[in-house]
Amino acid sequence: MAQALGMPTVVKKEIDDMIKTLKDKLVTKGGPVIIGEWGSSSVDKTGETDYDLHKKEFFQFVDYFVQKTKEAGMGTFYWMGLTDGLYRTIPAFHQADLAERIAKAYHGNSFVGEYPEMEESSEIVAFEGSKKIGWGDPVTVEAAIFSNFDESSTLTINYIQDADKDDDIQFFYGDWSKQMNYIYEGKSYFADFQPSQFLGSKGGSSHETVFSFDKDTFANLKKKGLIIHGDQITIKKIVIKSQTASIDNIVMPDEDSDVIYNILGIRVTEMKPGNIYIRNGKKVIVR
Repeated sequence: MAQALGMPTVVKKEIDDMIKTLKDKLVTKGGPVIIGEWGSSSVDKTGETDYDLHKKEFFQFVDYFVQKTKEAGMGTFYWMGLTDGLYRTIPAFHQADLAERIAKAYHGNSFVGEYPEMEESSEIVAFEGSKKIGWGDPVTVEAAIFSNFDESSTLTINYIQDADKDDDIQFFYGDWSKQMNYIYEGKSYFADFQPSQFLGSKGGSSHETVFSFDKDTFANLKKKGLIIHGDQITIKKIVIKSQTASIDNIVMPDEDSDVIYNILGIRVTEMKPGNIYIRNGKKVIVR
């Protein structure tokens, strides 16, 4: 098993004390314990985490935490936070090496798993539905969605113009820090795009408008994401498209139909009467 050598003693003590308390209060009395929502903290104003800035120490923590909770008979769930952006909604790991570290801390270094990563794609649908944007009620495009694209890429918005006037699409950075420039038909504009003025259209009109961004603006989008704000606009779809990248598919592992877990999240080989298990993603009660 991987060892947590070099991790500060105070951190080990915090983990040990927490596990001892949970074990004394719950586990020894027959209460199941699942520790959820643990992960890497955002420790920097740029949104970087322990994984980004202190990976060696964070991986030592992972080794120790996972091994000790397993020894105590406790299940754990790693929590993908807001900094994981797009990866919270697709079958791919933001930090595949971290997923592998967690798995090996639990099963041992000889364990072989599959950790799908997001491949480069020429097109991503960032939003699809029906959203009437209003003041304080925008559509948000996470920073991670821009990660595989560059300033040669385009952002296409499909929308309905809901009024003859006072219609507006505004572009803000995802942290609301400021409005931003955009490029429409080769010209740069700031913040606001009004279909009634730019297109001469009336309320009820449907549009597909293509925008792009300069190099500096796009670099900020990768860090902060995008907020599409405004009034009298119903957004139907947002697509980011690269002019250079090729389309690749996300690789998903085949499901193992015989995998069974108990309610602690521990893999078992058989189901015994009087217990609850998870098999193929479904709860099974054995009577």
